[in-house]
Amino acid sequence: TDIGEMTSIEILNLGSNNLGTDENLVPVAGAIPDSLANLVNLRSIDLSLNFFGGALPFGLFVQMPRLSFINFLFNEFTGSIPASIGQLTALAYLDLSQ
Repeated sequence: TDIGEMTSIEILNLGSNNLGTDENLVPVAGAIPDSLANLVNLRSIDLSLNFFGGALPFGLFVQMPRLSFINFLFNEFTGSIPASIGQLTALAYLDLSQ
């Protein structure tokens, strides 16, 4: 099952899993799947300490009006922060630091 098919999920905590690394824990800068944008009921997302890389998907936050917590600490993102973050009126916590 693709994670984007779990549309009723409200809290996604995949922090500290090294998902962007190979079997030797060497960062390979895996990208966040675009399908996360389908999690329209999400209130909290923690993908910290995973070494994801590349740009954040452009439409990642467009349909997540209830999202109040984003923790992407210690990843390897490049590019701009999606403008859709500015539309998250419920957002109370945002950590994009490295």
